[in-house]
Amino acid sequence: MRPRPLSAPLSSAPPIDAVNGIGWAAGHKHANVRALFPMYETSFQIGALRKSAIRSLADLDGKKVGVGPAKGPPEVFFRAAAAAANITPIIVNGDPAALSKLVISGEIDALWQGAVVPIPSLSEVADHADAIVFGLSDAEVAAMLLKFPQLAATTIPAGTYRGQAADIRSVSAWNFVVANKDLPIETAYAITKAVLSASDPNP
Repeated sequence: MRPRPLSAPLSSAPPIDAVNGIGWAAGHKHANVRALFPMYETSFQIGALRKSAIRSLADLDGKKVGVGPAKGPPEVFFRAAAAAANITPIIVNGDPAALSKLVISGEIDALWQGAVVPIPSLSEVADHADAIVFGLSDAEVAAMLLKFPQLAATTIPAGTYRGQAADIRSVSAWNFVVANKDLPIETAYAITKAVLSASDPNP
């Protein structure tokens, strides 16, 4: 979990890179794929200790910010958000669960993460410290949507995290199950039906 400064931007979300043949796909377009069904929404938020006085993306200038595994989607999107806000935070990579503990102990200043809401690592911070969870301004959301058209604006209702008094605005991405285009239609239908008709064991 070594801090490192912002440097050259990384590629965008891996599936988009694959379809377009950019970034890690290195000029090879993966065109023979089809989305079967959406799974869940990945929303991005930031957590920080209340005593830090960090309340917005702009407040993270020069601060140590955990972003999860190196070069993962959360880091990619955080770098873009930081560029939109014209700030230069210090990136800290690592496992989100370990990073949440570093926020609580004060070893890093904030944690940016994306997952199903409520995001477990941010809930850990909010549940075990006097903390605040926040998102992006309207201008920052607009800048992110312009750069990443695969994202969407989202709102996290008040009360999602302990101590969250107001709604949070941010961006989110949907996760899909993808298959080869030659997968027999009967098989694709059976998989989709089985997943979407299954009851939730933990309602």
